[in-house]
Amino acid sequence: MDTTSFPEDLITAQHEWYDVDEQLSAAGERERRLRSRLQELSLYIAGHPYWETRATAGVAARIALKRSVRESRGM
Repeated sequence: MDTTSFPEDLITAQHEWYDVDEQLSAAGERERRLRSRLQELSLYIAGHPYWETRATAGVAARIALKRSVRESRGM
């Protein structure tokens, strides 16, 4: 899948999802707030209009987004 076809806001949300996930794994008292933000980002990513088209509706496209963002982060 061509990674340049993802909307910028969707890529940004996936980046932030990884940031919050990393912070959450090291969090103490901030844990509840971080968990809430991670849930908000998960809902945003899952409910993004990009996924409503037939060409992008599959699991493979969602995995491609995650892979693309991970690679851009050097993960």
